[in-house]
Amino acid sequence: MNSVHTPAQAITETTSSPCEIEFVPGTRVTAGTRVTRGTRVTRGTRVTAGTRVTMGTRVTAGTRVTRGTRVTRGTRVTMGTRVTAGTRVTCGTRVTRGTRVTRGTRVTMGTRVTCQSDYTLAA
Repeated sequence: MNSVHTPAQAITETTSSPCEIEFVPGTRVTAGTRVTRGTRVTRGTRVTAGTRVTMGTRVTAGTRVTRGTRVTRGTRVTMGTRVTAGTRVTCGTRVTRGTRVTRGTRVTMGTRVTCQSDYTLAA
């Protein structure tokens, strides 16, 4: 996989220091995505159009974070996780290996969503 992180494509939000965002070869971060200060986006990750990945977030190998998703400060989204359209994963949440968090779901502060869980359409 090629690394795609030109300033025009990958970073649409101004940061005080470009070195505070860490991109690893093999990452795809596409047009219209916001990846903000203190974020790590690591090998094999796809972060696609319209996504916000904000301060202090780790998005790790094999994760898909797709259009319209918000993954916010202090969240960890780990290997093999799918976080899909319209989902909010907020402050201090851990979403771990093999989990699917799907459209319209909110996973909020301090929650752990663990291996092989399937969370869909929260009320």
